[in-house]
Order: sequence, then C-alpha cells, then structure tokens
Amino acid sequence: MSKNIGISKETLRAQDRTFEKFRRMATVIQDSNDAITFQDLEGKILAWNRGAEIMYGYTEIEALGMNIVDTVPKEYQEEARGFLASLKRGELVPTLETKRKTKTGQIVDVWLTNTKVTDDKGVLTGIATTERDISERKRTEATLREKFRELDYLRAGQIALSESLRGEQMIAGLGQSILTHLVPFTNAQVGAFYIVNEAKELHRVSGYALSKSEQINPKALKIIQFGEGLIGQVAIDKRTLRIDDVPPEYFSKIQSDLGELVPRSLLICPILYENEINGVIELGSLQPFTEHHRIFLSHVSENIGIAINTSIVRKKIQKQNEEFNKTQILLEEKAKEVQRASQYKTEFLANMSHELRTPLNSSLILAKLLMDNVKGHLSIEETQFASSIYSSSKDLLNLINDILDLSKVEAGKLEIRVEKILLSEIMAGLSQTFEALANEKKLTFSITKDFGVPEIFHTDRQRLEQILKNIISNGIKFTDNGSVKVRLYRPLNSRHLAFEVSDTGIGIREEQLAFVFEAFRQADGAITRKYGGTGLGLSISRDLTQLLGGTIEVKSQLGIGSQFTLILPEMLVASSNKGSRGPTFSVENSKYYARQSQNRISLPFEDDRLLLTDPRPMILVIEDDLKFAKIVLDVSHEAGLRCIVGQGSDEGYEMALHYSPHGILLDVKLPDHLGLTTLSRLKANSKTRHIPVFSMSVVDYRIQTLRLGSIGFLEKPAKMQNIRHSLELLKTHLERTTRRVLVFAQGLNEKTILQLLTDQNVVITNLMGAIPSGIPTFSNLSTQLSTEQFDFLVFGLSAESPLALDFLENVSEEQNSKWPPILIYIERPLTRERDLRLRVAEKRFIIKVATSPERFFDEVALVLHLDEAKMSSVQKQMVTTTRLREQIFEGRKILIVDDDVRNIFALTSALEQKGATILVARNGQECLDKLDQDPLIDLVLMDIMMPEMNGYEATQRIRRQSRFATLPIIAVTAQAMVDDQEKCITAGVNDYISKPVDLEKLQSMIRVWIVG
Repeated sequence: MSKNIGISKETLRAQDRTFEKFRRMATVIQDSNDAITFQDLEGKILAWNRGAEIMYGYTEIEALGMNIVDTVPKEYQEEARGFLASLKRGELVPTLETKRKTKTGQIVDVWLTNTKVTDDKGVLTGIATTERDISERKRTEATLREKFRELDYLRAGQIALSESLRGEQMIAGLGQSILTHLVPFTNAQVGAFYIVNEAKELHRVSGYALSKSEQINPKALKIIQFGEGLIGQVAIDKRTLRIDDVPPEYFSKIQSDLGELVPRSLLICPILYENEINGVIELGSLQPFTEHHRIFLSHVSENIGIAINTSIVRKKIQKQNEEFNKTQILLEEKAKEVQRASQYKTEFLANMSHELRTPLNSSLILAKLLMDNVKGHLSIEETQFASSIYSSSKDLLNLINDILDLSKVEAGKLEIRVEKILLSEIMAGLSQTFEALANEKKLTFSITKDFGVPEIFHTDRQRLEQILKNIISNGIKFTDNGSVKVRLYRPLNSRHLAFEVSDTGIGIREEQLAFVFEAFRQADGAITRKYGGTGLGLSISRDLTQLLGGTIEVKSQLGIGSQFTLILPEMLVASSNKGSRGPTFSVENSKYYARQSQNRISLPFEDDRLLLTDPRPMILVIEDDLKFAKIVLDVSHEAGLRCIVGQGSDEGYEMALHYSPHGILLDVKLPDHLGLTTLSRLKANSKTRHIPVFSMSVVDYRIQTLRLGSIGFLEKPAKMQNIRHSLELLKTHLERTTRRVLVFAQGLNEKTILQLLTDQNVVITNLMGAIPSGIPTFSNLSTQLSTEQFDFLVFGLSAESPLALDFLENVSEEQNSKWPPILIYIERPLTRERDLRLRVAEKRFIIKVATSPERFFDEVALVLHLDEAKMSSVQKQMVTTTRLREQIFEGRKILIVDDDVRNIFALTSALEQKGATILVARNGQECLDKLDQDPLIDLVLMDIMMPEMNGYEATQRIRRQSRFATLPIIAVTAQAMVDDQEKCITAGVNDYISKPVDLEKLQSMIRVWIVG
C-alpha cells in the first residue's frame, strides 16, 4: 500500500507540474478570441480562457469545477465520452466539427482542434482544445444551399416551361400548355389562364381541372374587368398575390370519380410584356404555396408574356396572311385574266398573221414572177403593174411585221444586238432611202452632222435605222411644202447622241402630243383618213428607243411643223439592254443537225468592217463560235487580209451583199439555217456567185459543200496550221488571175466546149489535141492531172463513147482525192445503163452535168468564179436562160402540202418554172396518202395551219416511218411568232421558212436538201 501511495504522490506531483505548465500557457492565450480549454484524461476542465467564457457563458471559476462533457448537448454526450475513452487508449482525432451547449442552453456549432498534452517524459496527461463558433457560417451555408435548391427548382421549371412554349401555338392552346406545366410543378390542383383582349379586358382562354360549370363556353367566355375581384386587382397592381387558408366557398370543388376536393391556397400572378399587363395566371392548391412557387412564377412571367405576345402577333399575321391570300387569289385571278387576254392577243396576232400572210404569199410570189418577165411576154407597162402590186404587197408585209414587232416588244422578246457602226453609213443610207421620196413631193431633204459628233457609234444598227426611218417617213408624209431636215449633234455635257428630225408639216395640237406614241393613234381621225397609216410606227419607235437606253422628245405647233429628237447613249452596253434573250432550239434530224433561232450577241472584238478604204482583200467569216471567229480574224491579219464576221446564215448573206467581200469562210452549222442554204443562196445570186467560198464544219459536209460550189472544206475542230493553210488557199485563189481547165472531148462537144471556155482568162489544156494518136488513155489523163494543177476537168461525153466513164471507174480512192471537180457535157441523154454508171461515179467525185451550152457555161462560171457583171451580153443571157430551169430541179418530185389554192398555184408556178414536178395535198392526211402512193417523192413543202390534220402532226407521223427518216421536209408557215420555229423543228422538219416566202431563199433550201 505504501508503494501505491508513493506512486500516487509522484503522479500528483507530475500533474501539478503539468497544471502549472497549463497555467503558464493559459496565461499566454488568455486574450485569444477562440475558446481554449485544457482537460485531463477524464474530461475535467483544467484551464478556461476568456474566449471560452464568451462562447459558453461560464466563468473560469465555474468552468474549473466542470467536466467537458457538461458542455456537450445530451444527444452528443455519449459520443464525447467515447472520445475520452479513445484518448486514454492513445487515440486522438485532431480536428472535427461538432456541437456545444452554452450556459443558457443554446446549441452552437463549433470547429474543434485537439492537441495532446504530455509531461516531460512524454507521458500523455491531458488534451488541449481550440474551439471556434461556426454557427454563422453554418447558417450561411444553409442559406446558400437553400438558394441553390431554389435556383435548381427555377431552372428546372423554366426549362420545362420553355419546352411547353415551343412551336406555333394559338393563344388557347398556349394557355393550356402553360397550365399543364405550371399546375403540377407548383403542387397545385387547379388553374385558369387569362389574357388581355383588345378591349383591355381579362378574357379566360384556358383552364386546368375546372368543374364543368367553370369550363369555357365559346359563346359566353369568362370576362373580367381590370380591378374586378382578385384577378382584376392583380392586373392593376402588377404584383403576385399569395393567400393561404382561403375559405372553402371561394373555390369550386375539384371533382374526380372518387370524390371532391376543395383547395385552400391561392396564387395569382400577373403576366407582363414590356411592363404592360397582357395576362394573368391563377392557381389553386390543397397545400400552401411556398415562396419558391411565388418566386418561380415571378421569374417565368416575362417568358410567358413574350410567348403570349408572339401568339397574338402570330394570330394577327395569320389573319393578315388570310387576307393577303384572299387578295393574292384575287390577283392571281386577275393575272390569269390578263394572261388569258395576252394569250388571246397572241393567238389573234398569230391567226391574223396567218390570215394576212397566206394571201400575201401568193400575191408576192406571182407578182415577182411577173416582174422578172423571164420569158419576155409582158410589156414594160405590164411589168410596171406587177412591180406596183409587188410594192403594195411589201408595204402590207411591213405593216404585219410592225404589229408583230409591237407584240414582241411587249413580251420582252425582241432581240437587241449592239455593234459598232459608222454614222456616215447611217447618213448615206437615210439619204438614199428618202431623197427620191422627198423629191417626188418637191421637199427639201437634208442630213447634217455638227462638229464634235464622233464617227463611230455603238448601238443596234437595225433598230436605230428602224426608228429613224419611222420618224423621217412620218415627217415626209405629213409635210406638203417646205423641208424635212435631219441633224446629228451631241447634247451639251453628255455622252449621248441626238438625232433631230424637224419638218415644216401640218404639226400636232398640244393636247394631242401625249397620244402620238400610242399604238394605232395619230394626231386625229381626220389626219389618219387623209394621210393613211396605222400609227404603229411611233409606238414601236418609242419601245425600241427604251430598249436602246434612250428617249424620244417631241415638240410641235399646229400648222408650223414638228420636231422629233431621238437621244441615245453613245455606247450601249449589251448586258444593259432590256430585250429578253429568246429561246435556243436544237434538233437532230436524220444525219443533219440544225440549231435554230439562237439570239446573236455583240462581237466581243472589233472586226474590219469600218476599214472601207483599206486596200487589203476582205474575207467574210460566217461563224457563230466567236472564239473561233476571233482566231480566224487574227490569222487573216497575219495573212495580210481584212476580216469581217457574221454570226448567222441570214446575217452572213446580207453582209455578203452589203460588203461584197473577196472571199468567204462559211461554217455549215449556223444558228438560224444550215450554212448549206447560205452557200446555195450565195451561188444563186448574180452579185455573190463569183465570190469563192471555203466551207467548214464539225460534221463532214465536204461532198455537199463542194457540189454546191465551195472551193474547199475545213473540218473542225481545226488545228492552227489547218486554219492558216485554208486561208492561204483562199488567198492564193484570190490572187490568181487565170484559171486552168483540162478538157477531154470529142466531136461536136469538143468545139462547143472550147468556144465556151475561150474567155475570162481561162487557160485550156485540150487532152485530145495533146495526144498524137488522138485517143487519150487513162494513163495520159492521170499523168496530166499529177503533173499540173487544174481548177476543174471537163469531159465531153457522147452517147457512143463511154470512154470518160471508163476513166472514172478506174480511178483509185487515193487518186480520186486529188481530182478537181468534174464537169461533164452530154450532147443528148444517156442510156439507162450509162446513166446508172454516172450516178455511181457521182458518189466518188464532185461531178456536175450539163446537157446544153447554156447550162454548161453557167456551171463553168460557177466553178471558175466568173463575175457576172463582167460577162458579155450573150453570156449573161445564157446564164439567165439556164437559171429559168435548173438541172437540180429537173425531174424532181416536190409535194406541196397546203390548203390554200392561191399558195398552191403560186408555188407550183415558181417551182415548175425551175423544172420540178409538183404534187399537191390539201391537208396532212392527203400528204400521208400521197407518200404511200409515191414513196419516191424527193421533198415535201409542209404548211402548218391546215384542216383535219395540221403540219405538226403530219410531220411527226411521217418521221415514224423508217422509209421516210431522211425525206427532206421544209415547213412553210404563215405563223411568225417566237416559238413557231421551235414547234416545227421539234415535230421533225429539216428547215423552216415563213410566209410570205422569199422565193430565192426557198429555192436555195430546196437545192440544199435535194443535193443532201
């Protein structure tokens, strides 16, 4: 026992030393704001600073008699004792968060830091704790957690609400979608949705779980005035209203199959858009609404307000759209009426064109035949009568064309082509046209150009001349005494040119000036009756002027005269003209391919058409591929040639007549007609027949072009050296002053041939005279052709001597390619067997056959390019006689399909005169019957407008028969509207010509297709 007492005393002395140490440490930390306490291993408090006094409310004296467990709430005391037990075992939790109880019983949250206390020997004797009150922090954290929950709640609700607001919803459906989301989300059971109508009243549009008596009655909708009841008051206050413990009688009962419920809490929220009330939401719940619910509704009210406004705007737009649709339907009906009227007008114009052109066609053809008086049976007076008929018919044709031009302008389908022109040429043309007419009326006619007016002008030449001719012809027509003057000048400070046409005629009343440009209007009815005319000229001139980017000004005084001034831009840009591009048509017909009616564009480069005084030879290139044309132009310049370019068949032909080029390079594939037609027309016209033509194409038309009179053929696509070679051949041909001919003839043929060739610088090699024996062999002929270059070879072929045919049959393919064109003179028809042999030879050689001296000379003139203007009168008569009946027409069967007897008579007269045999069909069905009866018909001239079966259907039915796949068909129609040509080509015709028929052009077409 004494030993134990001793140990105890020692232990007490150690504790005393520890306590003393604690006291010294406690003294140091007395002023700490944290609570610092010391306890022994049993939990008895050994030290207590001021921070502890403040936190717990116990003084140090009170605390020193307490155990630390006394400061722990009862529910945590067992945990505290366990902590002390673990401390005795040497275990210690350095920091932890726990709760403590103050002297007043208040529970505080504390953060506890534990530190072991040991003696000098390291023996654990107690524990020191630092305690900090974290109640405020815990409250803050709780508040933040609550805020986060609130935000999550709001976010989830807003996302779900946004989904319900999606899509195009009308206002009732929108309200139902909103209530369907809000009622369950806020733990409500019933709801109503109100919007503000145009009368500023609250109108209930949707409900949720309302009783039957509260459902919306479409005929008597629930209306609440502003300020009426709680709903009306919320609308005025613009603040959310929450009421709990609402009396049961306020709500209608919520019914279900199991029973009825009565809400006890009310939440009413205003809906605002741009701070203006546009709706109210009312919710009822069995449980009180929380602050979260109120805050949520306040947050989403703006989005709901936007949705309501959008729905209202959408409804207005929908109403406007409905009104717009009604208006649009009315406009469409009006547009259809206008379209029908336009269609009727187009059909009227087409029908009128047909009705006028059909009789006009026969008048022009017959008048032309009488004018030509090829047989010399008519007197001079009679030919003048025919000339007068022809002139009057041409005037009528011009009137028809004016009407169609007016229609094309209105449809925006009139073609405008910008080109460089010389004003001097325009002036010269106007002088030539109008001086004689002015002299007849004894009027002074003059054209002057002011200083400073440029010589070169960029516009559409055809349309410019059309406008000026209309204005000048009006001036002359309405002027009986005095003058008509044309003045060209440049307006001050302007890049425009002015064409002023002034006359001293009858003048126009001031009140009539506004009507002079209207179609079918002139100054007044009396003037129209006295002076004639339709008034279309000025109307067309006005529209054409607008297409050319200009204006027409008019000044006039009654009895004194008028002044019309055409003002145009000096340089019209092609892309700025208002003429719509017409359609491009294409068809592949048998082995021929013709692109039809493609609008031309302005040349993107300058050719040499303005270099009129340049001494270099000029060639005309007729080519629609402008890139290729530019290459030819450049190569021409390299070869020392001038070059001008035409883009179509008709344009190229007109340029050949106008410019008289020295040579022509002709593409066969042209947009308006095959170049073969152009070649045929050039060789049929005495003014262009002598011009050498070099043909070219991507399709091998070598045989056809050489037979029609071409001097060579260039296959495309062509290499540069081939283009140069072709131009060199053309240039060499131009520079040669003599032509070389090899002749092999016997008997009378020889004498006749030599007499006809002895002229025009022709060098003749007579094979009969060059052979001592007088009987040449094939070897002699081949040697002669291989050693010398000849322009053509002439055979005099008699019925008794088939020697020439023997020669031709022995020529190899290689030799054949080097032979020049062959002209065979036959003194009388061959036997059937020899005729068949000749036809076989024609497939290998370029062979022309002449059966009379006149025809022989005409073919010689064609091959040698003899200028008819330089021929003797006897030679000219021979050529004229030959062209009355062309060998190419002799014996050819041509079927004319037309229902108009006048056209049949006129065309039959013209073609029979050429030597053709004519068959007639009055409609498409008769045409098919004629072809069945005689399938050897060579060509069909097909009218389009016919009874029973029109030309379109007849052509299509012909093409369905394989035996007629290559039968040439030329459409001859009085219709001249934009799409007529497309319809004809689509039906299957090979070519197209409109009435009134240009006989020369038609005959050229027939030559091409019969040869083909």
